[in-house]
Amino acid sequence: SALFFLMLVTLGIGSMFGTLQGVLTSMYDALIKNSVTSKIISISTCLIALLVSQLFSMTNGEYIMQMFDMYAVTLPLLIITFSELIAINWYIGVTVIADDIQTMCGKRPCFFFLLCWRYITPFLMLVLFIGSVGSIIYKGGLCYISYTQQCTDIAYLTYQRYSRLTIWYVPPF
Repeated sequence: SALFFLMLVTLGIGSMFGTLQGVLTSMYDALIKNSVTSKIISISTCLIALLVSQLFSMTNGEYIMQMFDMYAVTLPLLIITFSELIAINWYIGVTVIADDIQTMCGKRPCFFFLLCWRYITPFLMLVLFIGSVGSIIYKGGLCYISYTQQCTDIAYLTYQRYSRLTIWYVPPF
């Protein structure tokens, strides 16, 4: 069991290195021109991530984590990916993308990939978006899961006013 735990820890650390490097690379490209060193960018980004992560380790961390998970990550990510699909499919065009892949790899993507890019994936993204919004409506709006005193049942409780403001104003940033 110790090796399994070690594997999970190293997998998490490895994926975080990849994510952090993706963020840092774009910040380097934008801020190096303004004479900010890469070391300062890396340290400040890691310190900000550390401070934000402390929110999730406090007593009400589960409450904040549910709020971020449902409203600050899921819906904006679905909107972003659906917008990318629209841009690729109808602005750039699937045939142009297929021609570019043929130029780079020497082989054109098969019909199945073109079908997925054009029809199946946008349809599935739309179904996921409708399902996410439907689950919010089904639960009665902006609410979170809370356990009862006896820990035998769960209840859906409505977020407080400050949390609802956070839910609506944080994701655009």
